Amino acid sequence: MADLNFPVNPVLNQTYVANNVIYTWNGDYWEANSQRGYDDTFVEVAGDTMTGQLTLPGGGGATQALQKQEIETLVAAGGGGGGGGGTVVNYNGASAWASFNGTVPGVAPISASQNIASITRTGVGLYAVVFTIPLASDNYAVVSNTYSYTGNQTANGFSIQYISPDSGAVADVNPGAFAVHSENAIAPQSGVGADAWANVAADGTLEKSFNITSVTKTSTGTYSLAFTSPMPTDKYSLVTSPTLASRWVRTISTSTTGAVLEIQDGSGAAADTAFSFTVHSSSTVTPTYTWTRDGTTLKPANDGDNVTVGSAGGSGSGRPAGVSINSGNFIYASRANGPLWTGYIVGTNDETSTINADGSASFSGRVGINTPSSSEARLNVAGTVGGGGLTIGTDPTNLVDTTTAKINNDGSAEFTNGVNAARNTTGGGEGTVTAQQRSSSGYCFEAKNNAGAVTWNVKVDGSSTFAGNVTASNVTFNLEPDNVANFSAEGEYNGPTLDVKALLLTLQTAATRIATLEAKVQTLEADHATAMNNMNNGGY
Repeated sequence: MADLNFPVNPVLNQTYVANNVIYTWNGDYWEANSQRGYDDTFVEVAGDTMTGQLTLPGGGGATQALQKQEIETLVAAGGGGGGGGGTVVNYNGASAWASFNGTVPGVAPISASQNIASITRTGVGLYAVVFTIPLASDNYAVVSNTYSYTGNQTANGFSIQYISPDSGAVADVNPGAFAVHSENAIAPQSGVGADAWANVAADGTLEKSFNITSVTKTSTGTYSLAFTSPMPTDKYSLVTSPTLASRWVRTISTSTTGAVLEIQDGSGAAADTAFSFTVHSSSTVTPTYTWTRDGTTLKPANDGDNVTVGSAGGSGSGRPAGVSINSGNFIYASRANGPLWTGYIVGTNDETSTINADGSASFSGRVGINTPSSSEARLNVAGTVGGGGLTIGTDPTNLVDTTTAKINNDGSAEFTNGVNAARNTTGGGEGTVTAQQRSSSGYCFEAKNNAGAVTWNVKVDGSSTFAGNVTASNVTFNLEPDNVANFSAEGEYNGPTLDVKALLLTLQTAATRIATLEAKVQTLEADHATAMNNMNNGGY
């Protein structure tokens, strides 16, 4: 847009065209119109209605529909240029401030201000100040350019009384100037614009503060201030304002860690009085006050940025050493060797967990694997086929081989003791051990003695071989396993069976009866032989 260069000494109705706008001299000032139609192109200063949305500069082209109050807030806060995906608000330092002419009765003319709706002269040297946007509370610090005291502090405003430094009487002021520090809807955070500030009660109680650890009343009218973060030097600006008339404040001493103040009354005697103060210094305490607008929310301008220490965020041929905290909620860490992460218990030097650059890790407590109820809890251990996958031992240092269990990546496993499949008493499940063989033949289970000889095995087809005796409480045979009609939809056999135990008991009973019959027959045969012998010998 070209600069405006209005003609000197214009005559009535003289016109001047710039930037496609026609300006007409009405005798007092230049009136603006447009060759394209002013009402269709520009928004009037007052009384006009804008249709559509307002596009703010510096936001990467983002368009936001703003309410009137939001626009006023941005204007009052000094909206600046861009970045971060929204409108950046460069805050001007104080929650409110003003320079005004206090000699005019009624509403005082304001030369310059921020967040000040009005200043009204209610009496000689007495002024009522009203904020445009209320502060968070009535606890805030007010400092002024000359002798004064404040009162009637509310979230909406306060009163300030000015006193002549010569006579000590109340007097109008011109120019009057003051600044207000607080937490409010405009200020993104407390402490903006000053390295320290506070509102202090007469007994030394901190009502509200920034970068002040404590204020101690060491004697009548004497207060010792302590900074939370030290100033770089003891050469800083310390501005104070008491809240009562005829009270004067002097600075006794300053240091990088604090200062000592004394408050006196009109006679020069020390007097306890509530007061406010601000400290300005070339300090690292004050952060960068650039904020990004996200709808109706103010965020730090670097919100969502990645934080990188070193160059761990790199990719391609490999990551160099460093740490990167990504806005996508994950962390990169890389180094040549050694721990990437070490955990400790608060107040101790005991390491509880370590994750190393080579992928190994150690934990002094239990490691739990929790998954949603619809998913399986699993531990994946990757490696070459045939290599060791998961090893369990009793020596965490691995200096001694104390392996008690090993599960290999090919699915095989080794255990130094027995395998116990315990029933889940709470869940009602059965304790089972399942072995699945991928081929249609082969062994699912195999037992060997100390000499390495196979003593029993179970094949995938269901057959089994035992080198010794087999003891069982019973055996049942499926008599027609080849008939598919003898199986349910779940694959359970429901055809004719043979209960070996019942059969053997029946056969045992029958054998006993047969033995009894045989003994009886033998007795009868003996009796018959005796009778026949007697007959042959004429015994009958």
